[in-house]
Amino acid sequence: MSRTIKVSLLIALFFAFAHTPLLAGQSTYNCIVKDVREVSDNGIFKRQNGLRSAKVGMMFVIEKRTGRVVGEYINSDGMEPDVLDKGGGNNFKVLNMKNWDPSFREIFYIEVMDSINNAPFAFIGFRFSETFSGICN
Repeated sequence: MSRTIKVSLLIALFFAFAHTPLLAGQSTYNCIVKDVREVSDNGIFKRQNGLRSAKVGMMFVIEKRTGRVVGEYINSDGMEPDVLDKGGGNNFKVLNMKNWDPSFREIFYIEVMDSINNAPFAFIGFRFSETFSGICN
């Protein structure tokens, strides 16, 4: 079997089993952004328009043990995730921080409401002046 076929088969197997509770559901949350809002100058949330509204529909994965977040827009590359609550009895909470320089610290927070009922679980996140929400499985 050629190397290309082997690699293709491994990738297909990964995606076939990645959404099963045994492999992915217990150790990760697979999330999709359903809404993005920004705080206006008068303190009222407003919908994102233009380029920022393109974040709706984006997907990301949260590794429950470490709090690491991987996705197109929402990710913790170069950040120090801190799992504040592992979920289950309480909601899962993770805080990600990165010091760019002494005058600027990037922070984003995600809370997955996994204590309320069965999947899909609602989530809310905050990054810069944006609030994003959606569902996780």
